[in-house]
Amino acid sequence: MRLAILIACLLLAASPVRVEAQTIFQTGFEAPTYADGNLVSQDGWQSTDSPPTPGRGTVQSVFARLGVRSVKLDASVAFSSAWYYQILNYLPTPSTAPIVQISWDMYLTDTGVTPSFLWGIDVYDNTPFASRRITAVGVNSAGRLQVWDNDRFFDTGVIVSRNAWHTFKINIDYRAGRKWVVVTVDDQVAAVAKRISTVAAEFIADVDLYHIDGGGEDSAFYDNFSVLAQADGDLDGIPDVDDLCPATAAGEAIDASGCSIVDSDGDGVANDFDLCPGTPACTLSVDSSGCPDLDSDGDGAFDGCDNCPGVFNPDQADADGDGEGDACDLCPDLAFGDVNGDMSFNGGDVQRMVEIIISGTSTQPERCAADFNEDEVIDLDDVPLFVNFLLQI
Repeated sequence: MRLAILIACLLLAASPVRVEAQTIFQTGFEAPTYADGNLVSQDGWQSTDSPPTPGRGTVQSVFARLGVRSVKLDASVAFSSAWYYQILNYLPTPSTAPIVQISWDMYLTDTGVTPSFLWGIDVYDNTPFASRRITAVGVNSAGRLQVWDNDRFFDTGVIVSRNAWHTFKINIDYRAGRKWVVVTVDDQVAAVAKRISTVAAEFIADVDLYHIDGGGEDSAFYDNFSVLAQADGDLDGIPDVDDLCPATAAGEAIDASGCSIVDSDGDGVANDFDLCPGTPACTLSVDSSGCPDLDSDGDGAFDGCDNCPGVFNPDQADADGDGEGDACDLCPDLAFGDVNGDMSFNGGDVQRMVEIIISGTSTQPERCAADFNEDEVIDLDDVPLFVNFLLQI
């Protein structure tokens, strides 16, 4: 019995373990964990505003995205900046859950007063004596989304409206060779591959509700705050739980759902949704799966690519190589202009045409190739048209 148990344990230990998601911290600021009043000291929250200024950072039950409660940070209560932070002390595990996703809902007020310099989220490591910023995301006084890029803020150009709830997600990718973030706002990609600080340790000490005052007199509401460690099977930077296309090809540009926005065959259907990825460019139309859907004569050659679109010719034979299939080509043996039948257009065709005009005799294929004015006679009237044809090749 002991041997059987030992063998079972060894097999389990040898089996690969895939971590889909690990909740590091999550809250909607609801009862019974939270009650109306100062946020500091509730559920482990701390602040640089210590002792806490009454009414500056509070849990309140008047306004929320979901449920009853949210956190309100009020810049008008004091003229200074403050961080409200949650100690996490989390060590990322890139081999199993490489994405640390921080998400929150945020509502910025606009009552005609001076807006603060920045509202958002800040993330720090545990470097002794001087913790270093890993990344940060915030909305500045002009309503523009800012994302930390190694050692400074990057202006994404994304406008975040006030007096409205918005959902933000920071996906921190800790895999070797990456060490960057993908940021989405309301399920739209706002920033890709913005670097986490190169001097920061790979350890998340705390995540902060971040505010730079700058004389602001506005307020921000935070709700549905979470920090999760997640797997990313296709390595696109979007965790599997949010990835609608978990098998996106490596390196392809994606949207906020983790789906490729690349359309390799140019048919209007992105690669992740294209069941016919090699659709030829000549195809006139495709269905929602990226597959050709119009074949008027039912011969398997789709319209636009069919050399006889109105005639059933599954072999697509074209003996003279003129692009018109033998099944519908009135002159299937010689291409138009190839009077001497050498499969090219040159002086040899001119010579043969002169011979035909002088002798007055020609074969049916030659007449097909040389009758440029289509009067069923090869004569001098065809020469100017023939010369023009050759000049345009």
